[in-house]
Amino acid sequence: MKRRTRFRVKFYDEARLVDRGGFSVTWLGVAAIAIVVAAFFICIGIGVVWFSPIKNRLPGYMPPGQRAQTEEAYRKVDSLQQLYTTQQRYLDNLVNVLNTTRDPEVPDTVGRALPFKPDSLLVSSEIEREFLRKMEEAGYIITVNRDYDDTDTEE
Repeated sequence: MKRRTRFRVKFYDEARLVDRGGFSVTWLGVAAIAIVVAAFFICIGIGVVWFSPIKNRLPGYMPPGQRAQTEEAYRKVDSLQQLYTTQQRYLDNLVNVLNTTRDPEVPDTVGRALPFKPDSLLVSSEIEREFLRKMEEAGYIITVNRDYDDTDTEE
């Protein structure tokens, strides 16, 4: 008959050199303890999600009416942020234009310009490409982003 492996856990007080107790378990006991500990942590996780406001951030836990209101609030905040950013860029540009100490030869506002959103989904014509080429040769910096991606905005 094969001898069964046992694991012994002892609690020893080194300050007083006294054995405070302990226990021994087999592989079956180790598995049972692991299952109980895993179940305990799973229950703690479920409790945190169930009884705390974090469940509002998880998909599927918020009531549909409340989710619609939250998404609408997020959209409003996003549009307000875009409006604020646009107005801030306008004010920065105005301050830059009214600055009398700046070098007029340096087009410092052009470097911060955003690429234009294309007006059409159609491919640009030869006349349009020729016009853009002439404008760039004349020294005007025109940035047209043909790969503009509008997928991050919800409509």
